[in-house]
Amino acid sequence: MTAKKYTKEILRLKNVFKTYMMGNVEFHALQDVSFEIEDNDYMVILGPSGSGKSTLLHICGLLDSPTKGEVYFENKNVKDYSLDELAEIRYNELGFVFQSFYLIPTLSAIQNVMLPTMFYDVPSKERFERAKNILKDLDMGDKLYNLPSELSGGQQQRVSIARAFVNNPKIIFADEPTGNLDSKSGESVLKILDDFHKAGKTIVIITHDINITKRKNVNKVVYIRDGRVYDK
Repeated sequence: MTAKKYTKEILRLKNVFKTYMMGNVEFHALQDVSFEIEDNDYMVILGPSGSGKSTLLHICGLLDSPTKGEVYFENKNVKDYSLDELAEIRYNELGFVFQSFYLIPTLSAIQNVMLPTMFYDVPSKERFERAKNILKDLDMGDKLYNLPSELSGGQQQRVSIARAFVNNPKIIFADEPTGNLDSKSGESVLKILDDFHKAGKTIVIITHDINITKRKNVNKVVYIRDGRVYDK
């Protein structure tokens, strides 16, 4: 895996608020959140259920907009990007790994991994080679044509990780990536993320598991509770 070179700061949140209306009541999911993600960071966003982690993931992943505050991607205010530009960033610059895998059950492992490459004019042979090579890197070379139902939970998560990395994104957001796995499979997945970080990737793990903050590669921890970010 060859690391790309980028400017130091990739993503920055500045005084971000996110408010939802629940009937006539305002719910403040995020309140005055500020931090930045830099090139080759290994960040953990840590908080209990209901703390605002998922909302924060959606804001960082450019899947949602703040009610108030600013989000910058590569030093440009996200508000200044067109909808097409934002879609291209999400497909090519950001990768997502989810707790529930979200694999399409009727597609093989390699077909699932190829999916993100189909939104742009990537030749079919290149799509196949990219997916095959990354699955081989994750020790899944003998499972290319297996359906998700024929894979263990740990293997399904590896396919999910391969799919997230197939477009060589700048940032990987991993949302509770070990939540549905046994301890051995969970550790295997975390080691894969460690290896990608060592290869120059930027990793952001969203979790409630404080043990993940103690991993050697982690250089930033964002603590969130009741929609607010704390130093600790």
